[in-house]
Amino acid sequence: MYSSSPASTSSNFKPWHNASDTPERNKLAKKAYEAVLMVTARSPSSHRYRNFSSQVKKIAREEFEYSAYEDETVNPYVAGFFEGLLVYAAALNTTLQQNGSITDGRHIISNMWNRTFGGKYRLLPTGVEREGWGWDTS
Repeated sequence: MYSSSPASTSSNFKPWHNASDTPERNKLAKKAYEAVLMVTARSPSSHRYRNFSSQVKKIAREEFEYSAYEDETVNPYVAGFFEGLLVYAAALNTTLQQNGSITDGRHIISNMWNRTFGGKYRLLPTGVEREGWGWDTS
């Protein structure tokens, strides 16, 4: 995890400032805002994650003419969502192989339990335990 005080991130970033308010009230608002702590997910630094990030940026640029990611890695939540879809797809395939239904969410979820996800991407530690989400760090 990465954390910082939002008031220290940029000299031009002043979300507490209200141009129509008094200097005294703006000073109080700034002091209150400095107490806020922002916590964000840190992007993994592995070679695999950097490759994934490059692929996402390439697809965004070529398919959607979107280049906002150019100078940074993609948000780790994007990787988590991507891997979550892969786990879901694997469980859905297992359900269908068991002659289950695509609309039977309980059956699909039961095929996610105790499944770890490795393979080509494995960008973030993932695993699904029967009692909830867990981490497979092996």
